[in-house]
Amino acid sequence: MKVEKSVEKKPSVEDIQKVLDEQIEKFNHKAMLIKHRQTFKDTRDELLKFKKEQGSDYDENLDSKILRISLQDNNEYRDHTHLKIANNMIVREFLDFAISKIDKKLLELEKEIVG
Repeated sequence: MKVEKSVEKKPSVEDIQKVLDEQIEKFNHKAMLIKHRQTFKDTRDELLKFKKEQGSDYDENLDSKILRISLQDNNEYRDHTHLKIANNMIVREFLDFAISKIDKKLLELEKEIVG
């Protein structure tokens, strides 16, 4: 009875390079996701700070002296503001909406980073 020896084929340089390229691509993608996550976290923190400055005892019928939402056209030589919203209630609702959207995006990013 003859026992056959299993012969392991060593990976070629090209095979190793392919695997390394794939790993580098995954690493770069995760690094980009982490950077995007940090940007979203920083924006969320800034929005929470604005909300805290507005306080909980704001009068929703008055315009805010602290916060205002501006829509701008940046295509011109100078920024041109087309619309400013300073109503406390609208500003608060905008902050809450933006924070909730950012929270959802953070969860998506974190899931992709960990996965």
